[in-house]
Amino acid sequence: MSLFGTKKKDPRDAVREMQSRIRKENRGLDRSIRNIQNGIEKNKTELKKLAKSGNQGAATIIAKEIINAQKSVSRLYAAQAQMNSVIMNLNHQVSLIRMAGTLQKSTEVMQLMSNLIKVPELQKTIMDMSKEMMKAGIMEEMIADTMESTFESEADNELAAKEIDNILYDLTSGAMGEAPAAGSEPLPSAAETLPQPSATAVSDAESDDLDDMRARLEALKG
Repeated sequence: MSLFGTKKKDPRDAVREMQSRIRKENRGLDRSIRNIQNGIEKNKTELKKLAKSGNQGAATIIAKEIINAQKSVSRLYAAQAQMNSVIMNLNHQVSLIRMAGTLQKSTEVMQLMSNLIKVPELQKTIMDMSKEMMKAGIMEEMIADTMESTFESEADNELAAKEIDNILYDLTSGAMGEAPAAGSEPLPSAAETLPQPSATAVSDAESDDLDDMRARLEALKG
């Protein structure tokens, strides 16, 4: 209780609010992923129709859209995995409060937040949360380069062309595109190149929150 009768906010409450906001954003990414995946399926159907009519130019454009959408899904899955890691690190902060009564700076949280701020869908929320974490003493001020390089090398262009050929060949049963060269490994799909979110991380986080709620109820009973 302060001099003027207002109770100081428990730092654990601030951490729980951060975790709640992260989970909300995570659910939003789930919806975005589903929408993109639905669009991918529609584009696959459209590409097959174009293959039957022999419209190579339009089919190539659709193939590019499919590839870009798959990469977007991978990017969002990676963001979800990082968000779950932030939740787990915040659980550790709650444990520190129980033992030491204070929050501690975490370089891992700072690195994760630096990565997440580059995701357009999360940028505003992550910027706001980063300010809150700095005030709470969980992390230092971020100096993040959010600008991604737009330079494409000849090797990048060649890889993109191979991806398009593979998509066209696979989805049109060989009517368009080219089969992968003999002895070469097939290009991985975008969803396979980056980790998907860990269900264990979310489950553990929720379990920790339940433990806190039980402890608070016991304190009230006492």
